[in-house]
Amino acid sequence: MKTWGSEMGQDYIKRDMNNNSSSVGFHYPKDLSRNDNFFDEKKLSSEWSPNGTGNKDLEVVAVYEHLDRRMTTSYYIYLFGIQDGKSVIYYINQNQPVEGRHFLQTKNKDLISGFSKISGLNSYSDDTKKNDSDTAENSDDKQKYFIRSAKQAIAYIKEKKGDEVWVAQHGNAGMVPWKDVYFTIMSQDGKSGYHVYSDGTIKEQMDDTPDTSHKESSSNDSHGKITTQSEAFQELIKQHGDKGWKFTYGNQTNGWNFKSPNGYQADVLSNRMIQMDHDASSAK
Repeated sequence: MKTWGSEMGQDYIKRDMNNNSSSVGFHYPKDLSRNDNFFDEKKLSSEWSPNGTGNKDLEVVAVYEHLDRRMTTSYYIYLFGIQDGKSVIYYINQNQPVEGRHFLQTKNKDLISGFSKISGLNSYSDDTKKNDSDTAENSDDKQKYFIRSAKQAIAYIKEKKGDEVWVAQHGNAGMVPWKDVYFTIMSQDGKSGYHVYSDGTIKEQMDDTPDTSHKESSSNDSHGKITTQSEAFQELIKQHGDKGWKFTYGNQTNGWNFKSPNGYQADVLSNRMIQMDHDASSAK
């Protein structure tokens, strides 16, 4: 996992019951006991089982988390488990529906085959090649989709936008086919942000926000979409009061995250829905 994370320009932390994941509101492996965990859209029972034994649908033997605390809009949590007597790897990131925790199987062939060898079990995927577009990729595709890691994306943005300090904020390599891969690169001062796609296309960070051409005409309409961090902040205060909120990360696509000194976290979505979480241990 460390080798794969290094290739992706990401650091992964091994988690257990004494050191649960710390992503927004997500505490794994502890939260495996929740009844709202979905795996490939199926509601399965799950539990923490380092030795792989138990009577749940999914026995999780290892948990790894990536969370860039410098300036991030993303986290990734990987669950390595045993399902129906076969090895399986699920992941979750910040792109979540309002209801439930939705995990998906990874499509990364290196992780799949590596865990299968370590566990001594066949992979849960019926046909890894069928589920992994990398396997059928030809040399033309490799030349066309040439940006394949956060380090490559940073080097590319330096070449195109200037040699300042750039930080990889988000990326989906290993989750989707290479033609759909992108990395979000931010300047260290937070003033500039770009999406760098695997084919070399560069878009400003707000270029992927939803089409607002049909939005209510009045920008003051309380039922309209939230489009800025400032509007998200005002909506949070309106609904939950001023708790000394501090902006941590986010954008219109994924929502804005705020934290308060007394341990509250709030995710403000563009549709004005607010998801709250409280961690008393983090209160100052």
